[in-house]
Amino acid sequence: MRAVTLPEHAAPRFRQVGGVHVPRFCAPAETAALLGWVEDLDRAPAVRGGVMKYVADQRIEYFRRFHAPLRAFVEGPLLAAVEALLGEPAVLFKDKVNLKQGGGSGFTPHQDAQETQAKERRTHH
Repeated sequence: MRAVTLPEHAAPRFRQVGGVHVPRFCAPAETAALLGWVEDLDRAPAVRGGVMKYVADQRIEYFRRFHAPLRAFVEGPLLAAVEALLGEPAVLFKDKVNLKQGGGSGFTPHQDAQETQAKERRTHH
């Protein structure tokens, strides 16, 4: 993967509204490679002590340790872009891929900790 250069407006926009859309963050060949790597994870069998696969929730977690190309992307250009947007060093808290079927709806934007607490309140009250 090549180094990623964000457009000049990206960091100020991120700081202003808390998000930014960066079209063509990856070149088409890089996007194809990323899709292939995620498909590798999706096809891989669930193994105790390995990648965590949540079939019902359609997500895969804890993959960096087991997939060198994805680790290189996450810890390289993706982390560099996040740090450029934040204007300071960043630490990866969790590695997770949400799988979406074509035509499926997305998730409402949320922070995992707050979302988990809200689900617990809805479930237990």
